[in-house]
Order: sequence, then C-alpha cells, then structure tokens
Amino acid sequence: MLRSNSWRVFVGAQKAAIIVMALEGGRCTQLFALMADEEVRAIGSAMARLGAVCAEQAERLCADFAASVGGGGRLFGAARNLFGNLDAVEHLLMATLPEDRSARILEAIRGPADRSMWSKLDNVEESALADYLKNQAPQAVAAALSSVRPDHVTRVLARLPGSFAMDVAMRMEGVQQDVLESVERTIRGAEALADAISGAAPQPPPLTTFDDLACLAPRSVEALAHAVGKEKLPMALRGASDRIKEMFLGNLSGRAAEDLRASLDGDGAVRLREVDEAQADIVRLARQMVEQGQIELVGR
Repeated sequence: MLRSNSWRVFVGAQKAAIIVMALEGGRCTQLFALMADEEVRAIGSAMARLGAVCAEQAERLCADFAASVGGGGRLFGAARNLFGNLDAVEHLLMATLPEDRSARILEAIRGPADRSMWSKLDNVEESALADYLKNQAPQAVAAALSSVRPDHVTRVLARLPGSFAMDVAMRMEGVQQDVLESVERTIRGAEALADAISGAAPQPPPLTTFDDLACLAPRSVEALAHAVGKEKLPMALRGASDRIKEMFLGNLSGRAAEDLRASLDGDGAVRLREVDEAQADIVRLARQMVEQGQIELVGR
C-alpha cells in the first residue's frame, strides 16, 4: 500500500519532470515556449533517469503543485502510471518543440555520440576515478577531465597528488578535440575507459556509483546501513532508484525499516548536491568495508 507522503521522495528537477509528463494536452508546449534551453534540458535529464512513477504518486504531487500555485481549471490529465526514460524525453520534446530546438536539447541530454565514453566519467565516484587516473600520463588525464562536469573535476583533482593535480590542471585549458580522439583510440574503443575505471572484469563487482550497492549481499545491507547512520542514509536514498530504496527497506529490521521509511516520507526539500555527497560518502564507506571483509558483494 502506498503511504500518503510517498511522493515526497521526489526532489527538484524530478518533481518538475513528473509535472511536465502529467500536463494536459498542449500545456507542455506553452510551458516549454517560456523556458530557456538550459531549463528544458535540466527537466529532460531528470526525466531520462526517473524510471517508474505510480499513478497515485503522480496525482498527489500534481495536486500539491496545483494547490501551491493556486491554479484554476484543469492542468493535468487523468491520473496514470508514468515512466521516465530517454525515449519518453525524446517523444515529449519532438511533440512540443520545433524540430531544430528539440534536436539541440536532446543532443545536450544524450551527449554527442563521439563523446559518449567521456560523458560516462561524470557518473564515476571521484575517489575511484582519481585512483585510476593517478597512474596515467598527465596529458591523458587532462584530455579525459576536459569533458567532465567542472564540479566533478574539482573533487577528482583534490584527490590526486598535489604536483600531479597541478600539472593536469595546467594542461586542461589547451586540450583540443584531436587530442581527445587520439586518447580515445589509444584506449581501444569507446567503452574501454569507463569499463577499466569501473573494474568490469575483476570480481567481486565494483562499487563506483550508488546504484552499484545493488550487488550487496542481503546480510550486508543492514551492516552498511548501521555503519552509515540514521541521517546520511535517508538523504542518499532521496535520489536513489526504487530498486535501491526497496533493497534497504527490505533488509532492515522492522523498527529500523519503519524509521527509514518515515524519514523518506518526511517533509522538507533537499538539495541535489547534498544527495550526491551523501551517496558518494556511502559508496566510499561500502568500498572500505568490502576491503576489510566487513560486508560482501554477490553480483548484480
């Protein structure tokens, strides 16, 4: 049974994406016409990663939004289950925007085809990325990081040896497209760098992103939750997939699971950066606990 506040697990751009998907008829066209490309792209990016949203969650979130803006008339269509992914984004943008504008925004959300390898580095936890890059040539590291989000680059550089980080930073401004292509060829294929960093070949499975916690052994989930603490875990789960949320809730003892669910259902908005930081901290802790034999991985 869905709890009355379960829609509150969605934050920021996730809420906007659900509202846009639920809008009645041509209202989305009118809305996007008033928005800058960056705003539409932010909503589209959130929608592409949204996954399943049940009809009741969508209906309650939309009702809360309508009440907050005092909107009259019918803003939203009939309540229905929603599913956000890249196909949904493409369908929505193609239906509501001029062809050239929708193509431009879709390219920004997907990333150009010849840069798909580099864009994956945005999703690699900074400590894991730094551990891999510190053994590479500075010019290769500069080429790779030149296509990564600036905030992520800053955190990665902070985890590299001081003189090496400075060398990389000084080289980054001059990186050109032909250098990127040269390094990419050296890596032997568009996916090889991301696979090498993620450690796809070694066993047990790697822990680089929060979704990788899905490979925790059931008995290890509770051990990790206790080590993390009651404040950081709910914060991290606010931005997690349903699969990860249910994994923690299903493997905690009755009282602990109830407390966690109550925290997730609680009021109050959270900043996406705080969610990202909490997730990164938990991934680091999980990796340490695996190395020390305190928890184990069993595969995806």
